Amino acid sequence: MGLFGNRGNGERKGGRLKQAFEMAKPALNLSQQQENQIIAIFKNFTEERRELKGGGDDPKEAIRAARKEAKQKIMAVLSDDQKRILEEHMSQWKDQPD
Repeated sequence: MGLFGNRGNGERKGGRLKQAFEMAKPALNLSQQQENQIIAIFKNFTEERRELKGGGDDPKEAIRAARKEAKQKIMAVLSDDQKRILEEHMSQWKDQPD
C-alpha cells in the first residue's frame, strides 16, 4: 500500500506531486518522522485545494500556488539525497502522458 492509502476506485487523487512521491517513496528511505510530516503536508494541501476549488477569482492559480508551497514544505523535510531522488522521479513522471 502507498503512503497515502489506496482509494480502490481507480481515481487519481493528489495529482502529479503525490504520484511522483509514491513512485519515489521506496528509494527515499523515509524515517517515520519524515513520513508523518509529509502525510500531514499532503492532507493540508488536499484540504486547501478543496476549499480553493469552491471560489475565488482564479482558483487554478491559487491551487498552483498552494501546490508549490506544499512541494517546498516537503523538500524542507527531506535530506539533500532524498530531494535529488524525488526531483528525478518528478521529472520522469512529468514526461509521462496524462
